[in-house]
Amino acid sequence: MRKIKFYRLNSEKTQREIAKEIGCTQALISMFETGKVIPGKKFKEAIAEALNRPEDEIFPRKDNNE
Repeated sequence: MRKIKFYRLNSEKTQREIAKEIGCTQALISMFETGKVIPGKKFKEAIAEALNRPEDEIFPRKDNNE
């Protein structure tokens, strides 16, 4: 989830600003960035929109070749 932080810093937005844009707390953004919490589909879409990046760029899909 470090890509969230990377793109957030590049966009010059704070955790608080992103949280306000997507309707959650700054603490939740911090947990997403550190990987303590994995964002669901709704939050992935909202974060990508707030950071003006494609969702797949921030949250790459894993290849399921199991």
